[in-house]
Amino acid sequence: MEFRIEREPFLRALSRLQSVAERRTTRPILGHALLEATEEGLTLSATDEEVSLRAITPVEEVTTPGAVAVSARKLFEIVRELPDETLRARTEEGGRLSIACGRARFTLVSLPADEFPAIPEADAARRITLPGPQLADMIARTHFAMSQDETRFILNGILVHLQPHESGQGGRLSLAATDTHRLAVATRDIEETIDESLELILPRKAVQEAKKLLDEDDLPVELALGEHFIQFIKPGLTLSAKLVSGRFPSYQKVIPAENPFPMDVDKEALLGVVRRMMVLSHEKSRGIRVLVEPEQIAVSAHNPEQEAAEEEMVADYNGDAMTIGFNARYLQEIVTAMAGDRVRFMLKNEESPVLMREAGRDDCMYVLMPMRV
Repeated sequence: MEFRIEREPFLRALSRLQSVAERRTTRPILGHALLEATEEGLTLSATDEEVSLRAITPVEEVTTPGAVAVSARKLFEIVRELPDETLRARTEEGGRLSIACGRARFTLVSLPADEFPAIPEADAARRITLPGPQLADMIARTHFAMSQDETRFILNGILVHLQPHESGQGGRLSLAATDTHRLAVATRDIEETIDESLELILPRKAVQEAKKLLDEDDLPVELALGEHFIQFIKPGLTLSAKLVSGRFPSYQKVIPAENPFPMDVDKEALLGVVRRMMVLSHEKSRGIRVLVEPEQIAVSAHNPEQEAAEEEMVADYNGDAMTIGFNARYLQEIVTAMAGDRVRFMLKNEESPVLMREAGRDDCMYVLMPMRV
């Protein structure tokens, strides 16, 4: 194998592979990138057998087609430090990859291409195309609520829920994530017609990689939805992920339907108060107490060292007075995920879940469980 390629597109493709290639593994091949040079260009692949990424990048010339697997980290770090010039890569006797750029020469140990795991293809029973920015925004509004508890694997990801639209035209896409302490749901109408409901669970790593892929540009993305795998397809890029087996909890049943007391507060003011209260909150529970009264709230915190903090702020509220305990970090992450200037709380009593959304919008909603403080 031998090819010549500009440094910048090569580096960009290698950079995408870094978080997919598995560095800590008993199988060295999973830490390698597969390079396949053909007349059409250079294809780079990485996989941990759960999540896979394939990137196609143009080359100046392919002298000898071929394929080889080399350390993804080492190759990336070498190319990153090279001058912005054309580089040449070729395989040598003994299974090594030689890289030359300017006066620099590098030789890397390689592994046979046939040892690289086959990248799974989605058995695409369904394909839909979505606006990339829309899907990226939905992930940004929900991903923080994924569970970090590895024993609850069904919650270690995001639910992708496709439903027919009640109008009979188009469809509806919802993303939902929960760690049982909070729930985040983002819903959008889509142009693609959905005939029957479909639920898929994306694993956490796939969510993170999909977000990176979508944030790169404003291009649409095609989703190939299979029984066991999903693919995110953009020009020159394909992200494949093995779906989480199991059934996601019925998130619709968790959303409060009868919280009669609305309260609107300024988003930035609330974030400032919460951050200040967190300084003296309990380091483990991060509990804060929110006293809700007509026209204002008082937020307070204390810790085992007998230190305390309290601050009041204006609120648009005319319901019953109540005191509710929250995990400050959970509250902060929910409010940060909102895009508007005002936050609406829908309250019932001190012990019931709180429904939150951006004031004036219904396409994103959050449920936060109260806690004893």
